[in-house]
Amino acid sequence: MTFRNAVISIMGSLCFAPVAGAASIYTVTELAALAGFGSSTPTGINDNGQVVGYSTSSISGTGSGDTQAVLWLAGSTAPIELGILGGSYTTATGINNNGQVVGSAYTSGGYYHAVLWQSPYGVPTDLGTLGGNSSKAAGISNSGQVVGEADSGNGTPHPALWQAGATTATDLDTAEKAVACDWHGSQQAGESPAITL
Repeated sequence: MTFRNAVISIMGSLCFAPVAGAASIYTVTELAALAGFGSSTPTGINDNGQVVGYSTSSISGTGSGDTQAVLWLAGSTAPIELGILGGSYTTATGINNNGQVVGSAYTSGGYYHAVLWQSPYGVPTDLGTLGGNSSKAAGISNSGQVVGEADSGNGTPHPALWQAGATTATDLDTAEKAVACDWHGSQQAGESPAITL
């Protein structure tokens, strides 16, 4: 199961799981796409009701790229466009209860890097790689630890952990092999995210 599918599955379970003894009444809220973009996809939600994801355009040359990371504040259906890193493609994949958002953004050199957006959600912080060209963030804990994957010097993706405030990743795969990385985000301050290799 991919991270995106896991998030959608979890979000679906949270949104549609009946509460014991409660009537099954649901409200579906459509989250708007950015102006000029055809659709939006949510990828993460925090306990405060803030949702992150991306808007996708079916028309090239929109000025912001074909895919742009967005944030929907609790109670709002209007997306907030998250800043770019130098390229035109961004996507948000996780948000913690402090409103810190992680995802990926293309650099001006054409590689995607793991990034962190913080309020007021302008230009993101580039979290770097493990010596290779690319990286991507999958989730962030409430203590600010980021988990994802990053290319090593030989171009092999490795599971990676960025400590709060760091732009240098820790390689979690010492076996020099590509592995799947699942994040089971820790929600208590001081706890590390659980990584499944």
